[in-house]
Amino acid sequence: MVNSPGCTLSGDVLVECDGTEREVSAEEKLALDYYKETSRKWHEDLDKLLAQSLNHAPRFALPDYPQFPPICKLC
Repeated sequence: MVNSPGCTLSGDVLVECDGTEREVSAEEKLALDYYKETSRKWHEDLDKLLAQSLNHAPRFALPDYPQFPPICKLC
């Protein structure tokens, strides 16, 4: 399950903020797969940066967190 501003994704069903439900399109699935992969990589990179900081490495800047694809209604 993924929650984002405006909707909740459970499997292939998107529940919009107004309560309507619909299946995710093939194009939206591609965008969601890309989002999941970039978020996974972001978390891996964060783990590496945090491990380095424990070794008294210089301060670091966190990369921007990946944005959820704009597939939800805005209520």
